[in-house]
Amino acid sequence: MSLYDAANELNLGFEERLKLVLLEKRERAFLINRLKYQIQLLHQVEKAKDVYHLN
Repeated sequence: MSLYDAANELNLGFEERLKLVLLEKRERAFLINRLKYQIQLLHQVEKAKDVYHLN
């Protein structure tokens, strides 16, 4: 996931995107990893919903 993708997923405005770009590399990596984790959780929930509705 790129920094651009992370900003889009978070629905950041221009000023917020600029703040994200100006963060230290380590801080950006942490935020991107947290976002990836949250996206994974959402996908798991969607899969669980599909399985539940099929049963």
